[in-house]
Amino acid sequence: MSNNEEAIIYEFNDKSAIEIKIPEELRKGYVNNLKKSYEFKLSGLFDIDKSQDDVFNIIGKKVIKK
Repeated sequence: MSNNEEAIIYEFNDKSAIEIKIPEELRKGYVNNLKKSYEFKLSGLFDIDKSQDDVFNIIGKKVIKK
């Protein structure tokens, strides 16, 4: 992980969205350097301790059945 990545702040909101905040000093040199944060809406997040099997059982099986 580079120093730039370590300075970016990630915030999870109720497991339904993630907001990525970019400090001003890291925005310099980018084309769209006025934007301070990006928010992405999600249908859910998995905890870091979920295994690949858990994720498949929750999501994958539903997709395969269609």
